[in-house]
Amino acid sequence: AEIEAARRDTADRQRSIIKGGISEIIAPWSLDCVNSAKELRFIGSPIDFVGFKGLDGDETIDIIFLEVKSGKSRLNSNQRRIKDAVNSKRIEWAEVRISDLEIEEN
Repeated sequence: AEIEAARRDTADRQRSIIKGGISEIIAPWSLDCVNSAKELRFIGSPIDFVGFKGLDGDETIDIIFLEVKSGKSRLNSNQRRIKDAVNSKRIEWAEVRISDLEIEEN
């Protein structure tokens, strides 16, 4: 009975993982938080997407951090920390110029 329950649990977890993966693939075409799927960039980890609402036009751009969940899944601790940083407006812009780096060729 214990082995059967463990097998059932494993199968249920595998189905949940597969459904989550499918949800991440389908989500960009069914979202209202951006104007089109072209405004999304897949990151995968620690969050699924960054959206740039308005990028396809000339209007102001809104930046959206997006995590796709299915079923009873919840944000993990790093995702909660990212959500807290966004909600607390602890966000910065950084620009790095390659000319500032010294690269030696051997």
